[in-house]
Amino acid sequence: MELKAVFWDLDGTLIDSEPLWHQGEIEIAHANGGEWNEDDGWAGSGTPVPDVARRMIAKGCTLSVDEIDVQLKRYVYESELKGLPWIDGVLDVLHSLKDAGVPSMLVSTSPRPIVENVMRQAGDLFAGYVCGDDPVAHKPDPAPYLEAAKRLGLSAADMPRCVV
Repeated sequence: MELKAVFWDLDGTLIDSEPLWHQGEIEIAHANGGEWNEDDGWAGSGTPVPDVARRMIAKGCTLSVDEIDVQLKRYVYESELKGLPWIDGVLDVLHSLKDAGVPSMLVSTSPRPIVENVMRQAGDLFAGYVCGDDPVAHKPDPAPYLEAAKRLGLSAADMPRCVV
């Protein structure tokens, strides 16, 4: 069976950004009257930023959910501009797929600036991306994967020959 494409998640699959998010949470909370530590960060890993923000507010942070959301995303973006924390071996896999003619697509709920930074730092290893700012439902809904396939010129019938 011919592999048509590989759809990649970002955090925890391509890069290990969790420590950046947690450090940002700690700095923002402490700078704004809250208590927060790495264990609190890990307890919220993988949950949407507004949920984490509500937990931070419950622990004394005086910012609003929207203010925390903006500041935390900016913190991670600025940290990642300095260099992405690629997971060991992932760049080799991306190069191998490209060399084999199998396109890789980044499918992330991260905002466009974060995703476009990944695209810049990855060079030509990705054929494109779908991000959290695109007008499609977020994962785990299949919509972003179907959109990624569409951007590659693939149909829903091709999906069984794609890897997520």
